[in-house]
Amino acid sequence: MNKNLFKKAKGPFLISSADEKFYNLSTNSNILGYSYKKLTSIVKNNISTSWNINAETIYHARLKKLFEKIFTKDYYAVCCPSLEDFFYRSAAFHSENFINFKISGTSFQKWFDSNVFIKNNSNADQLIDLIDMTELYLQYNGNNSGIEIAVNKINNGKYKILNYFWYPVTDIKLYNSDIIILPEIYSGNFNFIFILIKKDSVLYKNLNTYLSDINTLSSLYISSSLTNYYLIKKNENKKILKLNWNGIKQVNRLFTAEDLSDYKKYKKKYILLNENPPYYNYLPIILEEYQYKYLKRIKL
Repeated sequence: MNKNLFKKAKGPFLISSADEKFYNLSTNSNILGYSYKKLTSIVKNNISTSWNINAETIYHARLKKLFEKIFTKDYYAVCCPSLEDFFYRSAAFHSENFINFKISGTSFQKWFDSNVFIKNNSNADQLIDLIDMTELYLQYNGNNSGIEIAVNKINNGKYKILNYFWYPVTDIKLYNSDIIILPEIYSGNFNFIFILIKKDSVLYKNLNTYLSDINTLSSLYISSSLTNYYLIKKNENKKILKLNWNGIKQVNRLFTAEDLSDYKKYKKKYILLNENPPYYNYLPIILEEYQYKYLKRIKL
C-alpha cells in the first residue's frame, strides 16, 4: 500500500496509512481544522433531522438576511456546485463569439487554463474583466486602499467579476462590480460556492437563469455555512503566526512559495502545501499551543 495515502484527518493534520502525521496547509476550507467539533455537531444533528430539506427553512432565511446585512440589497445571492462550473454556466448563455474573459492574476490564469476548458474569443466585442482578489491581497499586503486602487484601474471590459474564492478573510468589498464570487470559507466546507449578482446588471437578467437559487441547497449545507461563517468571524482576528521559512510570501494567514517546484522539502518536514494552481496556502485560524510551536520551530 502507498504509505502516502491518507486514512483520516483531525484538526490541521492528515494521517497517512503508515500513521505519519502531515500538517495540511494546502486548503482554505480547512481554516478551522478537520472534524471541528462545533461544525461536526451541526452536521450530525441535521443528518438526523433535516438532511434533504431544501425549501425556505429558518436557515435559508437567516443566510439571506445575513447577506443583505453584509452586502446590501443591491445584489442577489445564488449558488453553484463549483468555481469551474460557474465559468461553464457563464459561457452557456453567451454565444461563442461573445465570451472573452480578461483575467487579472497570473496564478489565477494558470488555474483557469488547467481547469476551465472554454474557448476565449479575443475578438469578442464585450470583454469581461475577471479579477483574482487573492493575488491582489498578496500583492498589496492586505491593504484595502491599495487593493481598491488596483481594482478601479482595471477597466478593460464592459463587465467586472471579482473572484474572492481563495480569499483568506470574510471581510470583502464589492466595488460596484457585476458579479462577486464569495470566498469558499462562506460555504461551510461543502462543495458549492455562493455568488452575488448585481441586480441592475445585464448579467443578472441573463446569467441568473443559469445559476441556482439558495433554496435549492439543503438546510444541512446552509446551517453549516452559517456556523462556519460565525466561527471564522469570531476567531479571524487572533494572533497570526509568522512563518520562519525562506522563499515564501506571507500576508496574515495566506502564503505562497516563490519556488513552485520545490515542494518536496516541505513534505520531508511533514508539511503539505498546494502543488497546483493557484498555489495558495493557509494557516488555520485556531492554532493550539503545541501546533503553534510545531510550526514555529520548523526551519526551511
